[in-house]
Amino acid sequence: MCARGRDLLREYCAEHGLPYDEVGKLVVAVDGSERGRFDALERTARQNGVPGLRRLGGAEIADVEPHAVGVAALHSPRTAITDFVAVCVQLGRDVEAAGGQVRLGARVTGIARSHGRVVVTCADERHTVDRLVVCGGLQSDRLAGLVGGARCPVIVPFRGEYLTVRPVRRDLVRGMVYPVPDPRYPFLGVHFTRTVTGDLEVGPNAVLALDRGAYRRFAVSPRDTAAVLAWPGFWRMAARHWRTGAREVYGSAVTAAYLRAARRYVPEIGGDDVVRGRAGLRAQAVERDGSLGGRLRHRDVRRRHVPAERALARGDVEPRDRRARGRPCRRVNTGSARSGPARA
Repeated sequence: MCARGRDLLREYCAEHGLPYDEVGKLVVAVDGSERGRFDALERTARQNGVPGLRRLGGAEIADVEPHAVGVAALHSPRTAITDFVAVCVQLGRDVEAAGGQVRLGARVTGIARSHGRVVVTCADERHTVDRLVVCGGLQSDRLAGLVGGARCPVIVPFRGEYLTVRPVRRDLVRGMVYPVPDPRYPFLGVHFTRTVTGDLEVGPNAVLALDRGAYRRFAVSPRDTAAVLAWPGFWRMAARHWRTGAREVYGSAVTAAYLRAARRYVPEIGGDDVVRGRAGLRAQAVERDGSLGGRLRHRDVRRRHVPAERALARGDVEPRDRRARGRPCRRVNTGSARSGPARA
């Protein structure tokens, strides 16, 4: 899906004149303990058809990123950056051009089925639609509750803080430098990323946030804090990963500690080379047992495989996706016993 999405995004940006710059990415293993995860990542990348992928030895890393170090690296030269704010603005224009509306800042207070359609209530307004896609990010668990979804998983918000490298030191990284991902965590870890405006960012970390709607460091919402503390999965997650959490909090408070992870990959980066940058919020799904990720669970979920030709005819697969031809396509139906299945 990621490889296919990259192709679609490149075409979309070209069609609408949006920025799209193939700066390339290095995923770097810094010591032998990461070899197993590194090899598994390479196998997955090759199976998924990542274009131009190369495995580099330690001495070859400098050919791509002169200031980076490690024992091995995967180079993905076609990995690109774009301006996702501009992409979302253009998507909104597409919706409006097709006769739709984009409503911002509209708080959803109710969702109900009525005569085969869906009624969405926003304060004193009601909107009736044929189909509804619930995709609420940080509020997705609460929206799921409005449509009768299970209480599990629950969103636990995490704030990701970035450092910005000063202009005179931006040449430390040409493209992007990433660590080998750890499958125990959904976070990528601290990495170096260029932006289409020319900036070089370091981050993000992952610090528990106590307000789903604010990006400030010390923002607290009593409702959101109570929701986190009342969820058993949070305490099980905290008991399992408290050391990592403590390191993240310490790194948030002390820049030198934050940079310690980054300097494993680019040793020349120093405290005088960075300033505090932007922050983002991650909608992290946490299961009741404390596991991270979140899975679709519904008493009426049914999965079945259909032939590729039938999937193409039904629109489940893009006709241009030739890799889908000749192999089965998974189709997931969800719905309650009263409402009947709805295609997802």
